[in-house]
Amino acid sequence: MTKREQRVGLPISESDGTTKLPQRIRFSIRSKLILSITIPAMLIVLFVYDYYPRKHLQFAISSLMEKVQVMADMTSSGVGHALRTGDFETVSRTISLASADSGVVFVALFDESGELLASFDPSNNIIAGSSLEEITKDNSNYLTAISKAKGTGGHELEVVVAYSLLEAFSRSAKFREFALLLCLVALTISFGLAYFLSSRISRPIKNLVSTIQDITSSGKFDSHVQRTSSDELGTLANHFNEMIEEINLREREKESVESKRLELESRLQQSRKMEAVGTLAGGIAHDFNNLLGIILGYNELAMLSAPEGSAQRTQLASIHSAGSRAKDLVRQILDFGRHGGQKLTPVSVENIVKGIVKDLRSTVESNVNIESNADGSIGRVMSDQTEIHRVILNLCSNAVQAMEESGGMLSIDLDMIEVTANFANKHLILTDRMYVRITVSDTGHGIGPEHIQRIFEPFFTTKDVGQGTGLGLATVHSSVKSMGGAISVHSAKGKGTTFHVYLPETDAPCEPESVAHDTSKGSGQHVMVVDDEELLVAMCSAMLVQLGYEVTSFSVSTEALTAFAANPNKYDLVVTDQRMPALTGAELTAEIHNIRPDIPVILVTGFSETVSRQNASNCGFSEYIAKPYSKKDLGDAISFTLSSPSEDSTVVS
Repeated sequence: MTKREQRVGLPISESDGTTKLPQRIRFSIRSKLILSITIPAMLIVLFVYDYYPRKHLQFAISSLMEKVQVMADMTSSGVGHALRTGDFETVSRTISLASADSGVVFVALFDESGELLASFDPSNNIIAGSSLEEITKDNSNYLTAISKAKGTGGHELEVVVAYSLLEAFSRSAKFREFALLLCLVALTISFGLAYFLSSRISRPIKNLVSTIQDITSSGKFDSHVQRTSSDELGTLANHFNEMIEEINLREREKESVESKRLELESRLQQSRKMEAVGTLAGGIAHDFNNLLGIILGYNELAMLSAPEGSAQRTQLASIHSAGSRAKDLVRQILDFGRHGGQKLTPVSVENIVKGIVKDLRSTVESNVNIESNADGSIGRVMSDQTEIHRVILNLCSNAVQAMEESGGMLSIDLDMIEVTANFANKHLILTDRMYVRITVSDTGHGIGPEHIQRIFEPFFTTKDVGQGTGLGLATVHSSVKSMGGAISVHSAKGKGTTFHVYLPETDAPCEPESVAHDTSKGSGQHVMVVDDEELLVAMCSAMLVQLGYEVTSFSVSTEALTAFAANPNKYDLVVTDQRMPALTGAELTAEIHNIRPDIPVILVTGFSETVSRQNASNCGFSEYIAKPYSKKDLGDAISFTLSSPSEDSTVVS
C-alpha cells in the first residue's frame, strides 16, 4: 500500500488492487438521493392510502347513523300516534313506509318487555324469533337505531330501524382503489423526480471521480471533466479543468528544468573528466618533461658532432622528431587542465587555414580532394597561434583518416556569423556577438549515434589499437572552450561528418611576426646550474659551455646555497629547477636574494602548480623557461636576462 493510499484511508483488495469502500458508505450519491425522496414519498402514500379511505368510511357510517336515527324517530312518532288513536292499520303502514328505503334491512316494534309486536323484514330471517337484545347487538353488516314511542295507557314501545352498510363498504372500496391509483402515480412521479435530480447531481460528480481515477491509474494529466451545467457543479468542473491545465503547465516546466539539469550535469561531468585529466597531467608532467629534456638535450648536442648526411645524423633527427611529438603530447594533456599556459594574441584564422591547406595538398593521398572557401572578410580571433593551428589541423587529420580507403572531399570553410539569443541557448558559453565560424567537413564513413555523444571525451577513440591516443578531439574541445568559443558536430553513418568551430571575433590588430636570429652566446660569464636530476645538470652544463659560459653545477639545492653564500660575487646568474627536495627553486631564490638581491635567477621547470608565468616575477625570477628546452631557448633566455636591468626583469616565454 502506498503512502498516499494509507493517508486517504481506503482499504485495498489484495486480489485485484481495487478500492473497496466501507459498508457504511457503500451507497452512491444517486442511490442516496433516490432513497431520500422515494422512501418519504412511499410513507406518505401509504399513509394516504390507509388513512383517507378509513376516514371516508367513518364519515359515511356517521352520516348513515344520523340518517337511520332520524328514520327511527320518525317511525316511532308515527307509530305512537297511530297506537294512541287505535288506528292499528296506520301502524303497519308507518312501519312499511320506513322500510321503503332500499338500504333498510328491517323495522321492528317491541313492547316494554322486549316482545316483538310488529315488524317489516324483507328477508324474513333476521328478526323472526329474535329478541330486542339479539337484533340490536353489534353487527358489521348493518347499523341499528332505536327510538321510543308512547302507546295507549302510557306504555313505552321501542322502534328499531336497521340499515345496511354494504353500500358504504362498496363506496369505501372504490375510494380506496382510486387512492391506490393516485398513490402509484405519486410514487412514479417521485421516483422519476428523484432519478432526474440524482442524475443532475451525481453524473457530474461521477464524471469527476472517473476522471480522477483515470489520472491516478495512468499518471498523466490529459483528462478533462465535461461541464454539463452552469451551477456549482459546473463551476467545480471548470476549476478542476483549470487545475489540470496548471498541473500540465508545471509538469512541462518541470520536464524542461529537468532536461536542462541533465544537460548541465552532463556538461559538469565532462568538465570534471577534463579536470581529472589535467590533475593527472600535472602529476606526471614534471618528471616526464625532465626525461624529454634529457633526451632532446643530449640529442641536440649529439647532432652538433654528427656529420651532415650521415646515417648517424639521420637517426638523431628521428629521435628529435619523436621527442618533439612526445613534447606536443604532454602539451595536449596539460591543456585539459589549462596547466600548459597560453599567451593569447590576435590571430588571422584565414592565414593559418591557407598554410594548413597548402601542407595538406602536398601530403594527403590523391583520392582525397581538398577545397577551401572564405568570404574575404574573415575577422581575427584571440588565440595562441600554435594552438589554433593544432585545432584546425587535428580536425582535418581526422577527416582525411575517415576517407583513406574510399577517398572523398575535404572542405575547410570560413565565414562570419552573428550569434543570436536562440542560437546561444544551445551553446551556453556563447554570447550575442560576431563569431568566426570554421567549418571542417568530409564525405567519409561518418560517426554512429552511439559514439557521437562521447567523441570529445579524453582517451575515447573508435580507431584500432595503436592508431590513436583518444586525445585529439578532447584537446580540440578544451582549446576551443579556453578561447571562449564552442564546437558542434553533425554526422551520420555513411554520410560524412561536419564540425563547426565558433570563435569570438576581436578588433585588436595582429602582432608583427618575430624575426629569426642566431642563438645568443656568452662571453665567459659564470652561471650556477641547480637541478636534482643529475643528467639534466650535466646536459645543461654542456650546452652552456658550448655557448661560451663558465659553469658550476649542483644536484642538491642546499649545497648550491652553501656554495653561493661562501662566494656570492663569483656568479653572474643562477639557473634553477623548481621541484627539488630540501629547498624548492622559489625557496632557493629567496635565500640567494637575501644574500645578494641583484643577481638574476632563471626558473626552469617541467610543470609547477605553485610557480607559473603569472607569479614567477613575484617570486623573484627574472626569466621562466619550460622543459624540455633547446640550446637556443636556454641561450636566448640567459642573454636576455644578463642584458636587462634586474629591476625591470619580466617573465617571458
